[in-house]
Amino acid sequence: MIENCSTQEQLDALAARREALGGNAMRKAEQDRAEVIGGMKVHADAGTDPRDPEVHALAKRWRALIEAFTGGDAGIERSLDRMYASEPKAREHAGIDEALMQYVQKAWAVLDEPSTPDLT
Repeated sequence: MIENCSTQEQLDALAARREALGGNAMRKAEQDRAEVIGGMKVHADAGTDPRDPEVHALAKRWRALIEAFTGGDAGIERSLDRMYASEPKAREHAGIDEALMQYVQKAWAVLDEPSTPDLT
């Protein structure tokens, strides 16, 4: 599905990134991603305030995983955003429904607030 939302250059960069990280790191990243998504889902379902220190820590981990996956390439991040916005099956495969994505975006917005202290 990412092919529909990415340039060939971005796909090549992702392939090189996967190769550079190696199989073990990719498996660990998948495990970490599942843990972060699961943790965020628990908090979203419970209605936890996005400013909660546990949510803050999960939001930071989620962002770090994206950074590791994309190598910090903002264009690739935008392509991933487009994929999740336009491909419901991609969100479903990742375990991210619309309500969870909205909650995560609120938690990320808290991270971006200049007055927010590092709660972790």
